[in-house]
Amino acid sequence: MATLHIINASSVGRSALDNCLHAASPEDTVLLIGNGVFWAVGTVFDREESRASGLSWCALAPDVVSRGIGQYV
Repeated sequence: MATLHIINASSVGRSALDNCLHAASPEDTVLLIGNGVFWAVGTVFDREESRASGLSWCALAPDVVSRGIGQYV
């Protein structure tokens, strides 16, 4: 059974993502909300994606837009 993991902490602090990746299984989904959407910025995400093989990633669109990072995601 797949699990939904929700990250709402920014990429400044690593513990939220590290804890998520430690607990996640390959078929799980990670939803980035709030300041967690900063993990979706291309340069940040590219460094972490290899640690998360098999996961599905989503970012809440209103949070991406409100933070002005749409062109970087």
